[in-house]
Amino acid sequence: MPRKKVLALSATELARRERQRSARLELRAQAIAVYGGRCVECGTTEDLEFDHVNNDGQEHRLWESNQAMLSRIVRGGEPIRDFELQLLCAFHHDVKSSPVRGRRPIGAHVTEVMLRLDELSADQCRALRAALDTCMASSAGMGTLATLP
Repeated sequence: MPRKKVLALSATELARRERQRSARLELRAQAIAVYGGRCVECGTTEDLEFDHVNNDGQEHRLWESNQAMLSRIVRGGEPIRDFELQLLCAFHHDVKSSPVRGRRPIGAHVTEVMLRLDELSADQCRALRAALDTCMASSAGMGTLATLP
């Protein structure tokens, strides 16, 4: 089997890539701040993701990259008007998006949990996500909550 070539990057190139990464992270942080900096469901400030309220993200991504969207939010200093976005933590985004993406149901017990999600604190959301990931990882190779097809 042929060996893969290893690409050695110069210190200059590594520094350039790190500056670009830092700039992207800063832009994202500024855009998150414009949207209030908290999950609209549980109020956590960790693991935040932009969610298309009307599930029109696929349409949105056809004409605007994520980076362009973030730049537009930051430049305008207010939420964009052509697509309704909200901030959700990774857990609540997974819960909202799973049925839309046609993923397998996590299990019957999740229905009860989903009905009470609005009562959960940020710490409870993280604990629940960890518990569900553990449960799913041990369930016949189904994977984690984040990797369900």
